[in-house]
Amino acid sequence: MGAFVPILMPILKKLIIQFIVSAIASKIFGKKSNKGGRGSSTSSGIMINSSGNNEPIPVSYGRQRLGGNRAFIDTSDGAGAAGTNFLNQVLILCEGEMGDIKKVYFQDKVIWDVTDGGTTDTSGVGTNGVRLQNFTTEGQTYNIAHMAYYSGTNTQTVDTTLQTSIGASTWDNDRKLLGLAYLAMKLPWDEDYNGSAPEITVEIAGKKIRAATNPIGSSSASADQNPADVLLDYLTDTTYGKGIPDADIDIASFASSRTYMSSRFEINGFLNTSEKLFDNVEEILQACNGILTYTKSGKYKFTPRQQSESSTFSFTEDNIVGEFNIQMTPKSSKFNKVELTFNDSAKEYNDNLVIVNNGTYLTEDNNVELLGKTETTLVSDATIAGNIATWVMDNSRNQTTVEFTATHDAIDVEAGEIIDITHPVVGFTNKKFRVQQVTLTEEDTLQFLVTEYTSSIQI
Repeated sequence: MGAFVPILMPILKKLIIQFIVSAIASKIFGKKSNKGGRGSSTSSGIMINSSGNNEPIPVSYGRQRLGGNRAFIDTSDGAGAAGTNFLNQVLILCEGEMGDIKKVYFQDKVIWDVTDGGTTDTSGVGTNGVRLQNFTTEGQTYNIAHMAYYSGTNTQTVDTTLQTSIGASTWDNDRKLLGLAYLAMKLPWDEDYNGSAPEITVEIAGKKIRAATNPIGSSSASADQNPADVLLDYLTDTTYGKGIPDADIDIASFASSRTYMSSRFEINGFLNTSEKLFDNVEEILQACNGILTYTKSGKYKFTPRQQSESSTFSFTEDNIVGEFNIQMTPKSSKFNKVELTFNDSAKEYNDNLVIVNNGTYLTEDNNVELLGKTETTLVSDATIAGNIATWVMDNSRNQTTVEFTATHDAIDVEAGEIIDITHPVVGFTNKKFRVQQVTLTEEDTLQFLVTEYTSSIQI
């Protein structure tokens, strides 16, 4: 994830000292989707039971329905001897530690639901495991010999019932699967399986993560997790994330963003660990319309795009050096219609599509449909998905970019901030822009890359 550190240009001519991570351009134009496989970035892939020893293990935040990887599957007589009476299976779901289990789907039918009679106990399981009880489907009791859920703690021990069924020589006491949430299953063999393992998916509450308060708060697992908490976890985690030390996080900015986003955005979804770290950070930012900035102080700052943001610095002929480089929004980057794919909780977390369009934009484009397509793996609410899609469409119409050089009077201006420009040559009067990047030139001046800021389109 090299773009997360200052980039030293050839022969020390230029040094990028600040920049923000952009979440839109690559999502629509550059990012490739691996739809149809376990590595898919949409629910069509995450709800497939895969088999293999090199499958990526997802990170799940908020409430989400997951398939899993069949880490072990075999038949036995239920007492550790070869046979066909029972199908023993271990289904790894995601990185732990997760919250409580909510539902289990068997061949796409709900067979256990905590809100509809499903209970748990601790018989026949290891430490920190729970055995599921009271399986039902369509009013009929379902015959499950043993199904246990482990949330992925670092203290969980081997499932004792599964160990007995498989045999301790094969499934020994070291099979703890520390830090991984999984299901341990002993299923009566059924001819209806048609010679293959049944498809099983599970709904669980989100990963146990720290609260992005100032100072950082305690960890908890839940649905509807705050984007600031999710981003903090992903940036600092040393297993699947970037592993950034807390000392390099501007925690005050995360805490402020957490408050702002609590009534606007919520995370329920997953990240693919097979994707690049940078792409996953973009995924989080798009899900909350946020900005991650690497500042000159060497810290990562998180801020939301908001309406009515104030300018922190005014650029005029007095502090602008040389010429402007202005690029208007090209037609190829404009949309009058946007389709966003998301994991819809109202559709049992299957893929759904939200479509937004604008008749005024269509008229401006001579009634030629300009369609943008994107997706998110972290949003399960149709209203939030619609808000994000609308912003993508509106923002595509307001992307005038300006590059200019300024004196050291602007040394305190940070990437992500709003500035205004007044210059008679280009006809700007207090026109607002957001700083995307600040570069120190060999002449000891500051080169700015800024994009148009439109208050009314912000969420």
